[in-house]
Amino acid sequence: MMMARPAPAARLYDADLILSAVATHYGLTRADLTGRSRERRIAGPRQLAMHLLCRAGYSKSAVGRLLARDHSTVSTGAQVTEHRARYDADLQAEIETITATVRAMQGGRAALKGTGDNG
Repeated sequence: MMMARPAPAARLYDADLILSAVATHYGLTRADLTGRSRERRIAGPRQLAMHLLCRAGYSKSAVGRLLARDHSTVSTGAQVTEHRARYDADLQAEIETITATVRAMQGGRAALKGTGDNG
């Protein structure tokens, strides 16, 4: 007898919306975010996307599949962004702007974990 696989955790936002919002905000394409480039202008937004996707409830493995990266790379990227955001008001503002864009695109009022915004 096979056991039923548990349902994935609730996700606050659609991954495509998050990736689109990040790419648009930085003047990139989704292909840039999933590509192999390590250029700073691409790697930073990619790490920010990792951070937002994890906060939205996606597992590091799922984020890795979306961005063609290993889960350990996702873990590091998300942590780097979270650490930088603690001390960089400009980055905090960018995260809030992108989160608001995603919220508007989705039409929902849910907040990403850790934003301090409950609606």
